[in-house]
Amino acid sequence: MKILILNNSGNVGKSFISRELIYPNLNDDKIIVEVETHNSSSSNFNVNTVKISGDNFSQLSKLFFQYDDLVVDLGASQIEKFFNELRLNDKEVLDEIDLIVLPVIPNIKEVEDTLVLLQQLNKLDLGIQVKVILNRCRDIKKFDFFMNEAKELGYKINTKLQLQDYRAIQDLEEDKILTTEILASDKDYKQEAKQAYRNDDKALGDKLSDLYMLRSAAKAIRKDLDRVYALLISE
Repeated sequence: MKILILNNSGNVGKSFISRELIYPNLNDDKIIVEVETHNSSSSNFNVNTVKISGDNFSQLSKLFFQYDDLVVDLGASQIEKFFNELRLNDKEVLDEIDLIVLPVIPNIKEVEDTLVLLQQLNKLDLGIQVKVILNRCRDIKKFDFFMNEAKELGYKINTKLQLQDYRAIQDLEEDKILTTEILASDKDYKQEAKQAYRNDDKALGDKLSDLYMLRSAAKAIRKDLDRVYALLISE
């Protein structure tokens, strides 16, 4: 599976979706390729990541054929150049892309930028399936305008492809911890926290207590992420 994730706006959750939604569900032979991304990065997390410049299409081509599974996190400034270059010089790579993913959040600027991108993709006529993820979705009605406008452009938005505004993710990201990592840990955070408090180490006790709560939250988040991924790759 080779997935391209992009948006004309930053701060829509591309990196989060790349490393937490898509990457854990790919096969072992996998990588995240960040192309001229200037916002949040996955390179500081425990995932196989490479950063390349927007004009280094030769390296990108090689990565497409080196890895069975791959997700490309494409920076906003590189979108049109990226597709034009692939169509002109690297058609084989373009044919390798299975799916294009567009995250959007319910803010006016990000909605407008995403609609512009959908128009751009229509003009490029790539022949690749495009799916939108409604990210940070607290109230689906806040996406009504976007969904209506997208429909006019020929895109039917699957409202089940939505992710919540997970508060625990922010805490995990601060410590550069993936949901898969904290769930895989066999540490008894609860018992260790109790021991830390008994030793009058409040800072450590608080940290371990937080990790205990975050692992509980991560179970529900991971279940939701895997559900959305299954929908994302279904026909």
